[in-house]
Amino acid sequence: YSVLEGVAFSAADSLLAIQDSGTIIQRASLIGNAPRNGFWDDLLVTACNLPLSLHAPELDAESLGAAYLACLATGDFQASELCLTPPVSKIIFPRDEWREELALRFARFRRIYQSLQAEFAIQEPVS
Repeated sequence: YSVLEGVAFSAADSLLAIQDSGTIIQRASLIGNAPRNGFWDDLLVTACNLPLSLHAPELDAESLGAAYLACLATGDFQASELCLTPPVSKIIFPRDEWREELALRFARFRRIYQSLQAEFAIQEPVS
């Protein structure tokens, strides 16, 4: 659980940084053919406090991205022609019963991370 929560809180922290820059985000997406886990999805969406669109699991995001880049490299296509939103299979919403507890834990996560920030800046000697 702690690993999943840490990843969810890192995503939520990154989302806050993007929002602090003035970008308005109304919904996020998960794409790819990784197995879906309802608990993980609920934890992530509640930590980020943002609806999450799940896309068709059969969509191979890596191959699709490579194909988009190849098409752009030819010069025959514009990004607006290729980068279309894939079909949404499901939208999940934050779980109200988890919000308060996760908000408290997320605040602690941010305090701890801030208190250790100087440690991350220290360059260890390479041996």
